[in-house]
Amino acid sequence: MAFVLETRTQRFSFGDSWSRGVSFDKENDLHKIKECMDPISTKDADFICLHSSGALWLIEVTDYRKNPPHLRADIEAGTLAEDTAQKVRDTIPALIGAYRSAEKPNRWNPYTRALADRKHDLSIILWLEDDPDSRRQSDLYAQSQRVILRDRLKQKLAWLTKQVMVEGRHANTRATLDIKVEDIPSH
Repeated sequence: MAFVLETRTQRFSFGDSWSRGVSFDKENDLHKIKECMDPISTKDADFICLHSSGALWLIEVTDYRKNPPHLRADIEAGTLAEDTAQKVRDTIPALIGAYRSAEKPNRWNPYTRALADRKHDLSIILWLEDDPDSRRQSDLYAQSQRVILRDRLKQKLAWLTKQVMVEGRHANTRATLDIKVEDIPSH
């Protein structure tokens, strides 16, 4: 079943290999949970999706195209990996809380079942957009930075999963993920 999810700047079209997904931070059930917690320090992944295989995917979208120097600094300092890991960590209890406190818990049932199902891996994607001009100037360096970032994320999320990816329009794996991404024109 194909579906579309959006951030402020991008539209993600998920193909037929995906069964469903939500923009988690746009969900009222999550907002209720954040009201009970510290809404400033509580973070969450942008999308929670179910693959047709039954696997749960958490997707965090980060866009550095307007400020490419910060990307390099954030990767080198480890802050991007730390921030993404915190969003993943906070999403897990928020998902369970959304299920337990929702007026219609059946909406969250497939996601919580997939989270608890040990037959399928939980996969994490950091969807990273950067400046294509700076990437062309130093493609090998950009690629090595993504590997460093992925390895740091894997280390921080080893308690949860080994399936951690850093993707984006630069990656050759988008076709195998069955996700198409386009920019949303600014008004």
